[in-house]
Amino acid sequence: MEPRLIVAATDATVAGSAWDRRVEGEELIAGRDPGADLVLEDLSVSLQHFRIAQEETGWKLHDEDSRHGTP
Repeated sequence: MEPRLIVAATDATVAGSAWDRRVEGEELIAGRDPGADLVLEDLSVSLQHFRIAQEETGWKLHDEDSRHGTP
């Protein structure tokens, strides 16, 4: 069974939005870039905002030097 990523927005501009994606492979890239695995259409999101990658100890979220950071 492939792992799933569920992103729930809390920012006022996209509050109530949620994305549910299956992670295919060893990583998932999220951002505004149309080629991203998870496209987040909000101007506060960088083109490649964050990535989730499978590592030896499990899945880890990596900020991709986004302007507003990834909490």
